[in-house]
Amino acid sequence: MKYTIFPTIDLQEVPQEEIDKRNLVPRKSVNESKTLMKCPHYAELFPRKMIKTIAEDGSEELSFPYPTYEGEELNTLLSGPDWTSKDTL
Repeated sequence: MKYTIFPTIDLQEVPQEEIDKRNLVPRKSVNESKTLMKCPHYAELFPRKMIKTIAEDGSEELSFPYPTYEGEELNTLLSGPDWTSKDTL
């Protein structure tokens, strides 16, 4: 599963009811400046921020405005100091 990390302030654009309706509990960085969310959930909450590109064959593709992570890259990121509080170690 792919995840994206975006500025937490972006969550102010989404009514809390929308987040609750989807049973989402976004994970915030230790200093709460960044938020981690599954890519499909981000796309649902922020459709206007998605980037649409059209390939030469005419097919459309949506991409994310922020970096995406999965697998070992995600695990390494989340084990770093920005995402792991010293209290939880």
